[in-house]
This record gives sequence, structure tokens and C-alpha cells, in this order.
Amino acid sequence: MISGYGLENLMLDEAELNQFTPIIPYYDHGWCLLDGMVQSVVDSPSEEYFAWNQRMMNIHKTLNKKIFITGSPFVYFINKYGVKKKRKKNTIFFLGHSTPKIRAIFNISKLCDDLNKLPNSLKPIDICLHYNDMNLEKIFIEKGFKVRCAGNIISNSFPKKFFEILADYNYSCSNILGTYVLYSLYIDIPFFLIGDEITYYNFGLDKNVPEKYKPLGSKTSQNIIHLFNKFNEKITSPQRKLIDYELGLKDKINKKDLKKIILKSLNRSLKNPLKIFPLVKSLGRTLVMKYKSF
Repeated sequence: MISGYGLENLMLDEAELNQFTPIIPYYDHGWCLLDGMVQSVVDSPSEEYFAWNQRMMNIHKTLNKKIFITGSPFVYFINKYGVKKKRKKNTIFFLGHSTPKIRAIFNISKLCDDLNKLPNSLKPIDICLHYNDMNLEKIFIEKGFKVRCAGNIISNSFPKKFFEILADYNYSCSNILGTYVLYSLYIDIPFFLIGDEITYYNFGLDKNVPEKYKPLGSKTSQNIIHLFNKFNEKITSPQRKLIDYELGLKDKINKKDLKKIILKSLNRSLKNPLKIFPLVKSLGRTLVMKYKSF
């Protein structure tokens, strides 16, 4: 199935199911640091929700949904292909990215100055841009940085391209706490925060976030931000505990249960006309993703 970041294919592969099997349960699309319920989870017509971790399960436990902890599908990829850091390059900076509905507001000149002030032991520093921010590539190149990108996010090849970039480096950093924090730490790449915090402007009325907000402003973010405010040569014990919990490493269901839940939700939609809307929505989402992937 074509999906954002190739997540559905990773889940189907883990569950040992045909790659054309529709996934009915709603699932987390990244590391969510919001304090309250995610409106997309609330509005989902599916009776099941695949949460990354116990925190997301607890936040949504009052919903009339069966919630299962699956962890991040990218971890399935890491474990299957044995992704490890290669130590080929020094530091990769992940810019806090925009979306088609949300604009990232920051001072790019100030950010480049902050990166250039890092010690020589962390240089050279390359920039990784999200597909939505490739309009900034020329500016970063003119500032003397090499720019990398994992390509269109609506692609089943995205995980492979992403880890080909990340695994090249000794260290990673960003101006926000993005999902790449967890993946960096998981494959033993120390991560740290740098630069001024981004402000996001939700001009497209994304229902999951307010009109203007700072991604590090949530209580959830504030509780962990101290773990990354300074550079550490090695990953600390509190950081390792964080990834265990946030990636659901010890709490996630096994692949047999994942397969059983996916098939059960699909069969329910196929057998009962009153339950078919989640299937229609899943197939419609796939068609939209297929169109956007061109």
C-alpha cells in the first residue's frame, strides 16, 4: 500500500501480509508530543487505534476504540535490515519541517550562524530537509552547507532513503524534537538541540494543532527537553529509557497479534455493510497517496 513515509507497507511486512492488504485501524504517523488527544484519532471511523506507546494509549483511553501499542514501524525496518551507523560523516542537522498546511517560521541566517559556531569536532555539518522544505535548499547551499533529502514522503522507498542518510553520521541535531531524535538514539547516534525554537503557523487549519504554536511548548516536550539541551558524546541512560518508552519497545504487540488485528478489522468491514466506511476511507486514502506519489 502507498502511504505517508511508507508506514503501511512496513506494518504489512511485519505482519507478513500481502502488500495490498488495506489497513483499517488508525495509526500514529510520527512522534506526537501533544498533551491532549489527537483530533485525527478522535475523528477516525475505525474501531481500532495503533498507538506507538503507553503514553499515547493513556491519552486516548476514554475513546470508544480498542487501542494497541505497535511501536514505530520504522523500528521494524531497522531491525529487519540491521541498520547501523557507519561513521562516514560527522553531523547531520534536521530542520524542523513544514507541512502543506503548516508553515515553519524561523530566522535561517541566525540558524546558519548557530551551526557555524559549533566546535570543529562536530564539523562538517550537513542539512537534511524535508520534502516540503526543498525550496530552502539553495539558501543553505549558498551558506556553505551540503543539503540532503529523503525524497517524497509518499513513497514506500522513504524509510530506506531516510536511513541511508541518518546512518552516515556520528551525530545528529535539530531545532525541534522530531521523530529523527528517537531513530538517531536507537541506532546509537547522539542527538542534541541547537538554535532558536521554531514557531509554526497553521494557515491551512490542520485540525490537530492550534493556529500558532511552538512545538517545544507542550508539557510533554518540556518534561524531556533537558535531555537534549547540551551535546553529549555518548547516549545517556535517561535518553535510552526515553526511546524504550516512546518507541514502545517493551510494550508493543507481537507480529502475530498485529496480523490478527489487521485481518479482523478488515473482515469486519467486508462482512458488515454498516462497518464498511473505514475500509472505503482506507482505500480512498491509498488512491490519494498514489496520485500524490507521482
